[in-house]
Amino acid sequence: MTCDEAEVLIHALIDGELDAGHARDVEAHVAGCARCAARFSAWRDLRDAMPVRGLRHAAPASLRSRIERAVPSPAKTDRRALLKGFVAGGALSALDGVTPERLNVGGLLARVKQGVDEVILAMNATVEGQTTAHYLTDQLSDFDVKVTRLAHGVPVGGELDYLDEGTLAAALKSRTAF
Repeated sequence: MTCDEAEVLIHALIDGELDAGHARDVEAHVAGCARCAARFSAWRDLRDAMPVRGLRHAAPASLRSRIERAVPSPAKTDRRALLKGFVAGGALSALDGVTPERLNVGGLLARVKQGVDEVILAMNATVEGQTTAHYLTDQLSDFDVKVTRLAHGVPVGGELDYLDEGTLAAALKSRTAF
């Protein structure tokens, strides 16, 4: 891994958003590179220093209460444990040479054969992510399993003024009753 690659992934590592393989790669690079270790430490210190309180806008108490009643409180656990995570090992990419053979599709199919009710595709909202989602859906079509994907659109706390047209279109397409 190069310093440029590590720099892009350091933020995701700090936020706990990398799969185990990528996290291990970034951690190994940071451990062996003083420059990247200093950047990692500085970004982690900055994140730790950011106040959680004092947000610019607070939701009205009645809205906050309705949302809290509607959303079940998750047990304290990390996201991977919550999803009983299965990692395909990347996304298909013709440009990067990532073919179906390089993904862990066999492991996914074996797990589905053992008895899974639902496969939730948690892919990036990119061409590669959507291509991979379509490929996996096709591979799972012979099984009696529900295949869904995570919603795409407006992030929690996002401001409409800063959304691009694609994100706004995805949010409109996936809208639900309120």
